[in-house]
Amino acid sequence: MNRILQKPVALLLLGAASAAAADLPAFPRAEGFGAMARGGRGGDVYVVTNLESSGEGSFYHGVTTIPEGGRTVVFAVGGEIHLAGGIKTRVTGDRLTIAGQTAPGDGILLRDGTIRFSGSDLVVQHLRVRQGRGGSGGDCINLDSTCKDAIFDHVSISFGRDENMSSFKRPPDRVTLQWSLNAWGLETHSCGGLWDQNHATCHHTLWAHNHTRNPKARPSGLLEWTNNVTFDWDIGFIMGDSATPASWKANVIGNYFICPPGNIRRTPLEKARRDRNGRPNFAIHVSDNLHDLDGDRRLDGEDRGWDIVRGEPWDEDRNAEGHYIRHDEPLPGSERLVIESPRLAYKKIVSNAGALRLDAGFDGGLRDEVDERLMENLVGLKANHIRRESDLEGVPNKGFGTFREVEGPADGDRDGMPDAYESALGWNPEEADHNELLDEAGFLPPTLPSGSTRLDEYLYFKSVPHAMIEARRGVVLEVDLSRYTTGFTRSAEFTVSGVKGGEVKQAGDGGREVRFTPDRYGRGGFLFTVTDADGDRWTQQFAVCVHAAAADR
Repeated sequence: MNRILQKPVALLLLGAASAAAADLPAFPRAEGFGAMARGGRGGDVYVVTNLESSGEGSFYHGVTTIPEGGRTVVFAVGGEIHLAGGIKTRVTGDRLTIAGQTAPGDGILLRDGTIRFSGSDLVVQHLRVRQGRGGSGGDCINLDSTCKDAIFDHVSISFGRDENMSSFKRPPDRVTLQWSLNAWGLETHSCGGLWDQNHATCHHTLWAHNHTRNPKARPSGLLEWTNNVTFDWDIGFIMGDSATPASWKANVIGNYFICPPGNIRRTPLEKARRDRNGRPNFAIHVSDNLHDLDGDRRLDGEDRGWDIVRGEPWDEDRNAEGHYIRHDEPLPGSERLVIESPRLAYKKIVSNAGALRLDAGFDGGLRDEVDERLMENLVGLKANHIRRESDLEGVPNKGFGTFREVEGPADGDRDGMPDAYESALGWNPEEADHNELLDEAGFLPPTLPSGSTRLDEYLYFKSVPHAMIEARRGVVLEVDLSRYTTGFTRSAEFTVSGVKGGEVKQAGDGGREVRFTPDRYGRGGFLFTVTDADGDRWTQQFAVCVHAAAADR
């Protein structure tokens, strides 16, 4: 099954450029209620140049001094940043993009504290936030009631001492969590999140190894819970669990609930209650979900329909003792969400969820050791609740993973785009031109509304499989495409199309090995599609920037 319940963002075309820019998504693959967050587009660029907890050039200084026009935070250094020492990292400004995909090397880890978002129009990508047993306590990420229009994309959230990601009391509004990991809330509390939100979307996200609150949902408007995987839980999706009179609502569509041997749970959705007036306060639609609960170490879930929900539905005439209101049709949603089969979503999550290292030239794994262990547990169906991060045997840095301090490429004008990249595209590397509007789609999908900036394009380039290569005799790009499709394991076959800026030759099992030979400077690349023995397929973009050697620029 691959169906569209709502219109995908990329197809929302408008005529006038000004109107189109106003309807420009946060980035091309943004979906759900938070898809239209503006982030820092049009504002300044702040470059994180050190790994200190505070001071000039620090991450903390960048996110706590946002100018009125907005800000994009990029990273000229990779490594660990400690959110400790009594500093409360509260982001109160509006219009912020945190572009973790720009960090060189192993990427960026925020550890030992909480980052709290109180502003609106937020875009956070490819960031790892891990509290840890020795941290300052509390959650990894908090959203305040004043937070509106926010999207968290490819973030890895773990080791919360309270919850991993929460909002509570008066709800924030129009929030998306997508392509992310929420795992290993630390025992004995071990919670995924309190989701007291108004309109929220969670899709293509893994919730794993959390004892409870996966999530605890109290959505005043609607929670779209779509194409997620929930794994190794004790108490799953909590439907309100309150005697408060309310009108909480959720669509639960196309998800995979997976139980490892030794932790079999029959009801992924539970704890709906009648309010103090004797009426249910949670309404829900459930469809097309799979539940694997036989513990046979094979992924072979079945669609159990409404049997995945604990309790009985409310019926005014025949069952006034029911616990929840049942909707057989989906409740009206964000109109910006593509829904696919749970099996395909599972494969994509294994391949692509969490903070990633997408540069084909990186000498390490696609994920750090913590997230890699998480995927090994999911695929191997291994239960693994922990009390402290150091319980992850074999994971270096006492369970936090390896994040070497390393500097990024030269960016003389500090506009967030490296000199070599700008030169390759014919831009001036000595002029801060990140807010210049593109006169062509470039690496971006051509179906986007107009209004994208040069920095938008670079951040997108960094968020898809990509490479920077020099254009000189004998230089070719060699890449194993299976690096980006690890969830597709059954007789995977690869095809390539839309080749630009060079020539592609394939080799290896199923055509997984690609040699790209450039024939010009500037933009290049191709599309690659993986198809497996189940008939599941997925097409991704591989972007190539061909630049001159430093001596030739």
